[in-house]
Amino acid sequence: MSIYLPSGYLDVPKIMRDPLPFTFIVGGRGTGKTYGILKYIIEHKLRFILLRRTSAQFEILSSPAAMPFKRLNLDMGWHIVPDPINKYMAGFYDSDADGKPAGEVLGYAAALSTFSNLRGVDLSDVDVLFYDEFIPEPSARAIREEGQTFLNVYETINRNRELEGRRPLTAICAANSMDLGNPLFMELELVTDAEKMRRKGQELRRDEKRGISLYIMDRSPISDKKRGTALYRAAGGQFADMALNNEFADMGANIAPQPLAEYRLIFTVGEISVYKHKAGDRFYVSQHRSGGGPRYTASDTDRRRVVRAYGYIWRAYMQNRIFFENSTCEILLKRYYN
Repeated sequence: MSIYLPSGYLDVPKIMRDPLPFTFIVGGRGTGKTYGILKYIIEHKLRFILLRRTSAQFEILSSPAAMPFKRLNLDMGWHIVPDPINKYMAGFYDSDADGKPAGEVLGYAAALSTFSNLRGVDLSDVDVLFYDEFIPEPSARAIREEGQTFLNVYETINRNRELEGRRPLTAICAANSMDLGNPLFMELELVTDAEKMRRKGQELRRDEKRGISLYIMDRSPISDKKRGTALYRAAGGQFADMALNNEFADMGANIAPQPLAEYRLIFTVGEISVYKHKAGDRFYVSQHRSGGGPRYTASDTDRRRVVRAYGYIWRAYMQNRIFFENSTCEILLKRYYN
């Protein structure tokens, strides 16, 4: 099944017509993710909440000069404008002849980092939670327990609608290709699935049981067309790989599966287990657990415990003395330690 329109942009209508409750879309820059999703939402009169990671990003997207409907207004002849509701939330409205907000709210905007201040707000009218740019930039500041915070946002909006016989809230999360070990993939244990898809060139994985769709835009025609533009001719390297080739940052390199019988388990954290060689000063990281040893979760607190107790593992990694079962293991080790 192609996930692209004849124009080469992402086929958002096909994705939105039969969504599972959680849909993740990862693809190169400028491939039609944000534009297509917002266009579909407005055309189908779906009330939405547009979520970004930080309050600074929220302030930008809720300002008239930088709001996400600016290009859509130009292309579609719309007149959508933002208007503050309170310190932590803005609304999007059609505007009157004077450019002032008019009529009912079309949708809302908020930030993940400050959403806890909105827990008392009734958002039962929201049909779609659109979390845009959910994978943070490498230089972005971390949000404490970011994956759990997103799930709390979903719970706050979804409330008891399924218990009342209604469809669950539709969550659409979109991002550029940057970090496979991002907080949401780690929280929902999608890192392994995403890495397998990337390795096989698979663009869609649907998990009906869990209600999760994962799209990785591996063969975007728009990305192919952009290769010859000035920026990507000049940049090349990792920037072009992430922006166009749908490569992720921190991809595994020192991959060499080892016989576990030669190693002793030290500890397990999240999805990985760390071993030390019985006869040498080298280590191995695997997704298989064999033997006894402490277990830690991937929570912020347990990860701090791991860093404090096993700081020498990071030193060994920097000295290139760790082998990995697969690239997912290396990605996760780096994420857990950083």
